[in-house]
Amino acid sequence: MRNVDALFTAALTPQVSVAAEASHSTAAEVGCEVSLDPAAGPLLIVPTAASAGVEQDYRLHVAADKAVEVELLPAADWQMSKGSWRPTLCGANGPALEAPEEEQIEQWLVNPQFRVRLSEGCQKSRVCAVLCDVTIEQKEKPIEIKIPEPKEEKEEADEEAAAAEGEEAAPAEEAEPAGPVYFPAPGYGFLVVQNAAGGSEQCVEAGYTKIGAVAEFVETGEVSITFDADTTAGGAIFVVPCLTQAARQGSYTLMTIGDQDSTRLEPTPSTRQEWLKPATPPPTPREVVQDVSDAEEGVPAEEGEPTTED
Repeated sequence: MRNVDALFTAALTPQVSVAAEASHSTAAEVGCEVSLDPAAGPLLIVPTAASAGVEQDYRLHVAADKAVEVELLPAADWQMSKGSWRPTLCGANGPALEAPEEEQIEQWLVNPQFRVRLSEGCQKSRVCAVLCDVTIEQKEKPIEIKIPEPKEEKEEADEEAAAAEGEEAAPAEEAEPAGPVYFPAPGYGFLVVQNAAGGSEQCVEAGYTKIGAVAEFVETGEVSITFDADTTAGGAIFVVPCLTQAARQGSYTLMTIGDQDSTRLEPTPSTRQEWLKPATPPPTPREVVQDVSDAEEGVPAEEGEPTTED
């Protein structure tokens, strides 16, 4: 395998291309051939078993017509943080648009924010960020209560006359679908931004520079990108997970790994504070109460509504 980003060599990223493969077999050995192009970046050999949880020793042989170097990579040091969107912590994806308006950018800043730090002494590193394990809760559309318009005396007389003559009544309106109706599922992704030099270390602020973004917001699976983290080019660096719709609720896992050195991933203080707040309760359904004047005029009361008799 080879990472799509040839500059990232510390570990296997989610975006890879398969140069060659040997199918799983019960034979004593399996093998394959591949052409190595140094300009395309190093190849990563990943021995695998046909099923998970297998423990077995093996030997890996590499033969080439020219001198090659084979080394065992250290265990990938992924930094992981679980997070969530809330109706009060979900502001859509304004800066991911081609030409976002100022209002859309302000709304986007409501999203969760994660600070990416490089290890002490490291100023530049290629970083891979992954958003996975995403779950978005369904959002029910508000119920529209339609109150029929009162019929005029002439319209009622015409209907009575048509009924007396045996004419067919006008077809009734189609009944609304039973059960709740939900908004369509939003897409998800993330942006990576860097504050200006000397800017806030606690959160994203106006004047930031976008240094990375997913190519497309998706509704299933995981999304990932690699980007250059250069602390000499500006201030603090942040990853901002966001949705294509505002005021939604869901959970996710965000991971990062550095190519040159380890990274640290942590939610900002304002994001932590929002997570600690009690969840917003769902709205209480409203009951439709019939007007008393209708009951006095002889209009049938709603089911379950008490009526009075003289």
